[in-house]
Amino acid sequence: MADRPMGCGVIQDLLPLYVDQICSQESRRAVEEHVENCPLCRARLEELRREDPLPPPEQDREQSKARVLARVKRQLRRKKLCFSARVLAGAAALGVAVWLLVFRFQTPIPYSQDIRIQEVEPAFHMEYLGRDHAGLEVLFRVTEEGGETIRRVYLCYTGSLWTRYLSPGSPYHESVGINNGIVLDTRHGTVIPLPFDGGADQVWYLAGDLEELEDLDEASFQAQAGDAVLLWERQG
Repeated sequence: MADRPMGCGVIQDLLPLYVDQICSQESRRAVEEHVENCPLCRARLEELRREDPLPPPEQDREQSKARVLARVKRQLRRKKLCFSARVLAGAAALGVAVWLLVFRFQTPIPYSQDIRIQEVEPAFHMEYLGRDHAGLEVLFRVTEEGGETIRRVYLCYTGSLWTRYLSPGSPYHESVGINNGIVLDTRHGTVIPLPFDGGADQVWYLAGDLEELEDLDEASFQAQAGDAVLLWERQG
């Protein structure tokens, strides 16, 4: 059975020995056959020859071996540096992934008794008494029902791994207000203008990824929003 051809990694390890003429005849033939068809290894061979263009004299074999050993050590150092850089890059990527998972990846908080509603006509105010609140999602939709335009606001609190399992909890209640054409998130101080005139007609709580639901047609949206809870409706 014919010998399998050597890969670039093995050949490049042999190149210093080849240049200094201290590798075996079998290894020498393998190097020569490989560099004929490999531009990368051929360029590396030429680089080594430029560094040491003259073949070592026969009487200076020990010095030649020392130079070869020095080259091998340099190659090993380069490989160690590359490996260390890859390890550091991998650790940094892992750190970022953990940070995103713990702090930024948020999931919906289901509707519960921790959500309290205060109706002060014509405004709306909602408080969350739980301790795992991390964010708020808001979705606006306008529908036509029986010739009447209904402007709806959908709200959803979200929690993260940090707020649910690792944080000692918020010392204050989170609240959302809708009045004077805006939605106000007191936790982050975020003000979101209502996209329609005349204020909201209904406010719903919908535990889900509201961003994914935003572009659905009304029939598809209602199929996904079956668990929505009506929090507030304009009277009159």
